[in-house]
Amino acid sequence: IYKSKSGRALIGGGGVFPDYSVIQDTATILSKVQTQKGIFFEFALKYYKDNPSIFSNFDRIEKFLDKFIIDEKILEDFKQFSISKNIWNDNYYKADKENIRVLLKCNIAHIIWDNIGFYSVKSYEDKALKMALSKMPETVNISFNK
Repeated sequence: IYKSKSGRALIGGGGVFPDYSVIQDTATILSKVQTQKGIFFEFALKYYKDNPSIFSNFDRIEKFLDKFIIDEKILEDFKQFSISKNIWNDNYYKADKENIRVLLKCNIAHIIWDNIGFYSVKSYEDKALKMALSKMPETVNISFNK
């Protein structure tokens, strides 16, 4: 362990060791196959076309990021849609539910705003990025004296 000039403990001998670790949601074979087969995008397009009044409220992506929620009703509709395509597994779904929720929102945003929509949602929902942003105030206290 090495101490920086400001007294911060730095662990060496194996690369950078993070101050905080975040466990990311992992994709199961279910969402991988759904992605490969275009199920997320196909459902998102259908949902968007079937619900124009919902999306008329989202003239800016910032509003969509904050206000649009993939709720249990949308998840149930997606489940039925996926079952109709013969791509479903309840156990994998339970393990992958939050990842599926994010991918649905990403694909709907992609339909509205193209790639910028998809990646805006992906970034907005990223657990490691959220953790990093929440820790930003702490960085003000770090001294970079030479």
